[in-house]
Formats: sequence, structure tokens, C-alpha cells
Amino acid sequence: MSLSRFPKAMAENVEAVIRTAAALRHVTSSSGDLLFQDIRAIQSGLEQSKLTFLAALQEGQKSATAAEAFMVSINGPSTLAAYQKGAGSIENAAASWNARLSQALSEMTSADLIKVVIRPDTQTKHVEWAAFIPALVADPLRQSVDLADLIEAFAALGG
Repeated sequence: MSLSRFPKAMAENVEAVIRTAAALRHVTSSSGDLLFQDIRAIQSGLEQSKLTFLAALQEGQKSATAAEAFMVSINGPSTLAAYQKGAGSIENAAASWNARLSQALSEMTSADLIKVVIRPDTQTKHVEWAAFIPALVADPLRQSVDLADLIEAFAALGG
């Protein structure tokens, strides 16, 4: 027998899901240029959501009855199977979103993303990365079905 740390693992997953859902909603509610920090928040959140889900599922399987009772107590899914199904929906939606994001970035030239610039005071060169995706590329990304589906998948798990 091994002890389960499900409540701790589930709490970490809940935080990751809520944080990621907020990052997704922030992007859809913004307009104009899309900051790369907002994209990083989504992508990092997707990773943390997946990692913490896997940890919670592993811990939950040690004592399924107790894990399911805990999930119900926090207004979550009633079974580990339902929890796993919700996470699978997020995984599928994330794959579509990632493909859409890759497509949007591929529409940009390398000069749009990174450049060598000369500092006027020292006349030295340094590399400068773009801080944002221009609105022309960002707006269709924000309005994509893939992003809407990802937000819906997170909402289904309470995010």
C-alpha cells in the first residue's frame, strides 16, 4: 500500500487549470498586437496543466474512492474517468491550438521575429526579439475556433 497525496496534487492541478484558463480568456479579450508574454503564459500553462494532471491522476489511482470524494467536494468531476476524459479534451484542443499557433507564427518573416540592431550610443550590435505578434496576425489567431475550443475544454473542467 502506498499513501496518496491526491489532495495536494489535485490542488496544484486546479491552480494550473484556473491560471491557464485566465491566460486564454485574457488573449481573447485583448485586441491589437498580441504580446509574446501572453502566448508564453498560455503555453506554460498548458504544460503545467498537463504535468499536474498526470501527477494528480497517478495519486488518485492509489485510492480512487477517496480521490473521487475529494473531487466532488471541490466541485470537480465525480469520477477519475470523467477527470481523465476532461483532460483528454484539453489535450486534443491543445494540439489543435498548437498547430494553429505554429501556422500563425510561420506567416511571419524571421525579420518580424528577430533582428540585429545597432545601439546608437555604443554602435554595438545586439539581437532583439519581437515583443509581440502584430494585430494583422494576432486577430485571426484570437478569433480561431482552435482557441475557442481550448477555452471550452478548460471551462468544462472548471477553468
